[in-house]
Amino acid sequence: ETSATFAETRAETETTEAAPPLFEITASAANIRSGPGTGYEVVAQAPQGRQLTGTGNWQLMDSVWYELYLDDSRTATGWASEKVLKQIQ
Repeated sequence: ETSATFAETRAETETTEAAPPLFEITASAANIRSGPGTGYEVVAQAPQGRQLTGTGNWQLMDSVWYELYLDDSRTATGWASEKVLKQIQ
């Protein structure tokens, strides 16, 4: 019985650790770009308080950019600067 409980707890922990990060827009509006940097085209704008799931990040010399899912089906992505994001999960 003890080993079954341990296995269940371990599986729950592994699932939790694999969860992608969740970000919230902190600026009044944030430009979401096609790539990591201001030289990329703006593909969307997100209002303050909007929550987006992260897929990865890219560090430039002086800043970090996060790739974010733009839709619930996780088919469209865009990039936003760390300057307009707060990680909430």
